[in-house]
Amino acid sequence: MKSPYLARMYHIFSTTLRYTGTGVDFVGFTSSQGVDPASPANLLETRTSTRSPFARYEFYETCGPVFRRAFILLLFIFALPSVLFASEQKQLYLIRHVPTAWERPDDLTRGTETASYKPIFGEGDKQADLLNGVVRFGHLLVEGGGRSSVVSYPSEEQIYFILEGEGKLIYGEEMVRIRKNDYIYLPIGVRHGVFNDSESPIRLLVMGYSIPNGTKVEPTETLQIANMDEVELQVLGYHGPTTRYQLLMGTTESERDRLAATYQVVSLFTMDFLPTGTNISHLHETQEEIYYVMRGYGNMIAGKDKWGNGMRHPCQAGDAFYFAAGTQVGFYSGGKEGEEHALILAVRSSDPTLTGPKK
Repeated sequence: MKSPYLARMYHIFSTTLRYTGTGVDFVGFTSSQGVDPASPANLLETRTSTRSPFARYEFYETCGPVFRRAFILLLFIFALPSVLFASEQKQLYLIRHVPTAWERPDDLTRGTETASYKPIFGEGDKQADLLNGVVRFGHLLVEGGGRSSVVSYPSEEQIYFILEGEGKLIYGEEMVRIRKNDYIYLPIGVRHGVFNDSESPIRLLVMGYSIPNGTKVEPTETLQIANMDEVELQVLGYHGPTTRYQLLMGTTESERDRLAATYQVVSLFTMDFLPTGTNISHLHETQEEIYYVMRGYGNMIAGKDKWGNGMRHPCQAGDAFYFAAGTQVGFYSGGKEGEEHALILAVRSSDPTLTGPKK
């Protein structure tokens, strides 16, 4: 005769440990968010996992009384603490390959035929509602002799990062020369856009972050702009010796970054990986993060498997990853001696649903 207690424990285990034979677990967000796991375009994977030594109860019925008593004892010793104290941790991440992403209309392309925009994450992407503080992360291309529209936002701070080419930034009433590897902070309320006065295209990443109501925002007196090539590489001890960082931009309170300008963005930085180097798998409980692979190849850690181990995803230049707060993240370079180092541009921002406004 089945014990009601054991039946209840089995129910808990079976619901927390269910997974598909394909190795991809669409537990949690799938039905409520309307994500189609069968769609080839779907790049969302969510995982709910709780460690436990038992995944099934059926074998209990086939065992003798001595084994059943041993099973009950083991259940209390190993399984009960995991049920009582372990919390389910959803692992939400998105993966995109930017070169093959579709172009979409955007504020920056309205009224012009010489600019095109690819929404990678956020605004314009079909899974934008899965993000919290990240409003947009996209790729803007302005043809030679062309321009983007001029935009401004009352509650969204933005960052531009120039991937290729040169031109001019429209910033309020100013026109400022920009070139490859420049990065710029664009505060709320300031009109901005891109004018390409060269013959070659200019490509840039557009990043936007929502500033929560109640956040005290001081006016930005001068344009905040710098170039990645002018920022020193350094090792951060807690991420190991095989990765060197460039700390490009941080909050207005930052004393370590080249530019101290942002409110929701915690850090804009690059990571230069030695051959087979890693930044060590980790997570950020209250921050969303995006990695963009600028150069090289390797394995990205995105999410955990059912045993709590980081899941590896082969990646290459042009790949972009979004990690929700609490999601496991990391990178292992596949580069070999003599090859150019893998390089990742990363941006980490506060999740306003977890941190609230900054007073």
